Amino acid sequence: MFGFSEEEKTAEIKALAKVAKSINWKVIDNWREKLGAEDNMALCFDYDTGHYYDTRQLTRRSPFQSHVRLNIEKMIFSGCLSKEDVQQYKDVDITELAVDIDEEL
Repeated sequence: MFGFSEEEKTAEIKALAKVAKSINWKVIDNWREKLGAEDNMALCFDYDTGHYYDTRQLTRRSPFQSHVRLNIEKMIFSGCLSKEDVQQYKDVDITELAVDIDEEL
């Protein structure tokens, strides 16, 4: 891939796997119904374009909705729009993801 080492590609895949595996699908399912989205793609699109803030279905900076925003943003970042999409990361080991700051310096 365009100038990336194999180690950098692996680190990126592990980061995406960690994000994808941490999505709370119960929150997504409940809020998709509350917001009236047809599917997860529509939920992400309407969230990303600000539709839910324009229609006041979501409130910016509300601590009571932070879990909703976080999970939708995880879906957008990882590209996993369903539980089945997360299965592509099932074999990725995310236990060694932590990077030592001293190593970076």
